[in-house]
Amino acid sequence: MADNGSEPEKRAQLRRGLPQDVELVEIPENRGFGGALNVLLRRWLAEPSEDEFCFLASHDVMPRNDCMELLAEAMLSDASIGIACPDQDAESSPVYPHFSPVRGPRSIRCQAGKKGEQKDVVFANATLFAVRRRCIRDLDLFFDERFFCYGEEYDFGLRASRAGWRVVLVWGATVDNPGRVAPSLIYSYLHGRNSLFLALRYGGPIAAGLRASLFLLNTVRLLCIDTKNYRVGEFGLGRARALIDFLRGRYGPPPASLSLRGRAVTWRPYREG
Repeated sequence: MADNGSEPEKRAQLRRGLPQDVELVEIPENRGFGGALNVLLRRWLAEPSEDEFCFLASHDVMPRNDCMELLAEAMLSDASIGIACPDQDAESSPVYPHFSPVRGPRSIRCQAGKKGEQKDVVFANATLFAVRRRCIRDLDLFFDERFFCYGEEYDFGLRASRAGWRVVLVWGATVDNPGRVAPSLIYSYLHGRNSLFLALRYGGPIAAGLRASLFLLNTVRLLCIDTKNYRVGEFGLGRARALIDFLRGRYGPPPASLSLRGRAVTWRPYREG
């Protein structure tokens, strides 16, 4: 388990709550979601082990019964599977992840498969997935730390699937991850900037230009029709700075000015667009 630059008292509290057999890897600075996972992946690859794959997860993921077993069975069933991920409550609203450079990452409604069946997708759901050791080594597949947070998991999966590795969703391997509590300003900034970065990387300048135009129009639309949930000082400012930094080619952690300003937190469901 990685601790991503927490304050000493919070890190000590985390240590007290962990089982004795869980190793806590302390990272001095906040390297973002992907940066912390890169530290763990490199440690895993450096250790002599016969394990074919490992599991990566966010701190708040809650796997349901049989989730991990079903993912492991999928990985063992086919050596061409580089990444396997769970569904997100297929009983109530089955969806699978899809990507287009202009519209960005999104969830597509579909008919759920039988328990244990696999559906080929272009990237994995972010909260939990299994990744194969050989896939990482063959592609030098680590998270791009320019994303810092939000979007690096899409890029991770897209690189694997476009290189010929199978990325699959396993029906019945279900996780609960109801939402997040995060500064709205920081989320708006990172989510916006990184969606534009994905458009440029996988669609080129034309797709990125179209994505930026839709991004700007949608920002104005939301600010006009829902002033309660989309405030100018949070959502509007974050999206404006996201567009500016994307055009400047500035990536990595959010600007210090936004971090100092964006301290208010808001509950958001993960499936929000």
